[in-house]
Amino acid sequence: MHVETAGAGPRIVLVHGSGGTGWPVQRPLAERYTLVMPTRSGYPPNPPLERIDFEEQAKELLEILEPEDHLVGHSYGGVILLLAAAEAGPSSLTVLEPPAFGVARGQPAVDRLIEESSSTS
Repeated sequence: MHVETAGAGPRIVLVHGSGGTGWPVQRPLAERYTLVMPTRSGYPPNPPLERIDFEEQAKELLEILEPEDHLVGHSYGGVILLLAAAEAGPSSLTVLEPPAFGVARGQPAVDRLIEESSSTS
């Protein structure tokens, strides 16, 4: 897994979703923090994969996480962090728009969204 690091200070690990990598808006945080930006397997410059496996990517991520990391994940990156955080014991965990509908099944709004998504597929 390719990992880019920038800055100095407490570590913030930024895990991208399927839309891309880079975290350009967050780059100024490197003035006060160490930004750790892994590129998930299957995304360039890593070799392509036939299938993305979130549990496997969570295991890969655990290899670079350190105690006291602050974890931030967007979309499917958030799902991967939810899986990894249970073992990692981070200082903080922030997930932005993780498509983790299964954890909220039984909530009417979530059930409607899942039903609507299934009917348009």
